[in-house]
Amino acid sequence: MVSVLALTSCSSDKDEHEGWLSVAEAKAEYVAHSKTLTLPPESKWPTETLAMVGSEEPDPEKDGKDYSVRIEPGGGRANADEYWLCTWQRQLLKEGLPKSEQSAAVKEIAKFKEAAVYKNDSDRRDRFDGPFKKAEAGDYDSMIIEFPEQCADRLK
Repeated sequence: MVSVLALTSCSSDKDEHEGWLSVAEAKAEYVAHSKTLTLPPESKWPTETLAMVGSEEPDPEKDGKDYSVRIEPGGGRANADEYWLCTWQRQLLKEGLPKSEQSAAVKEIAKFKEAAVYKNDSDRRDRFDGPFKKAEAGDYDSMIIEFPEQCADRLK
């Protein structure tokens, strides 16, 4: 009879989570990036961590690190970009908004194409480009459909 000894290597928590952001790190990324973006009048950035990064504050007993939710580097920034986009879509679709303000909102929404979340996510680009092209031409109906689907949870 032959016995086989299986050896497994153990890695520290640091190795296992290397490259991921903690909730606190993602929140810091979100807050820093939000300072570079302009929201429409009457819109405000969320202050709750859950709204910013999709998770609660980390457990202080874990040294400020909470990897129960793994957040990719850039995740806080992407969430800020998505929130920013939703606020401008909401602005564009306001009842009775003057044409000049609609045009200004479309110009702001166009800046989303500079965001990493747009550049790095082909699915996101595909969902954005069709409705946006129509909005540029003055047809906001497709944005009405896209807006609630993409932004309902973000703008509670």
